[in-house]
Amino acid sequence: MFKNEIAKINAHDSETARMTSKAIKQALFENNTPMVKSLIEGFNEYQEAVKSNNDEIHKKIKAAQAFYLNN
Repeated sequence: MFKNEIAKINAHDSETARMTSKAIKQALFENNTPMVKSLIEGFNEYQEAVKSNNDEIHKKIKAAQAFYLNN
């Protein structure tokens, strides 16, 4: 269902991509489709933030990833 999107995330060599990938795997394990969609959208927003140098979005995404992985 999300193979292409997950493959794009896995193709990135960054800590954010690795964290996002871990969170997606966990959400898939829990059968939490809305969270998978949210994580993919968040990563895409992160990529846009990197391109535009938007540090505020970067901080929000890191916090969301950490929250999800710690719960």
